[in-house]
Amino acid sequence: MRPLRLELGGFARFRERQVISFEDLELFAISGPTGAGKTLILDALSFALYGVTPRLSQKLDGLISSGSDRLLVDLQFEAGAGTFRVTRTMERKPNSVAKSTRIERLEQGRWLREAETEKLSEADRRLREIVGFDFAA
Repeated sequence: MRPLRLELGGFARFRERQVISFEDLELFAISGPTGAGKTLILDALSFALYGVTPRLSQKLDGLISSGSDRLLVDLQFEAGAGTFRVTRTMERKPNSVAKSTRIERLEQGRWLREAETEKLSEADRRLREIVGFDFAA
C-alpha cells in the first residue's frame, strides 16, 4: 500500500480541512516538534484503512475535533495493480455516532464505487482484501 493523498477535516487537532500529498514522494519522513500532530497523521491513515487507530481503538468518537460534530478522512492510495480512495466519516448524533465508509477505484480517470461496499462490515472486509493485511498486522 502506497499513500497518495490524505485529506482530513474535523479529525482530532485537525479541525479545519488539511490535505497532505504523497504523490511525488518516493521516500518521506513525518517530522516536527512534539505536539505538532505527527502521530495523528498515522492515526488518520489507520482510521481510513481499518476504521480504528492504535491509540484510540475503543473511544473513536474522541477523534472528532472539539467543537465539531463530524469528521472526514479521505485517503487515496495504490495497492496491488489499482488506485483506490476510501472515505470515512463519523458524525455525532444526540445519543450515538453515525459512521460511513465509501471505497472507490480509479478506472480510466473516473472514481467508481466498489459495488459490494454498501455495509460497513463489507467495506472493512474489502479494504483488508485490497491492502493485503488487517489492522493487527
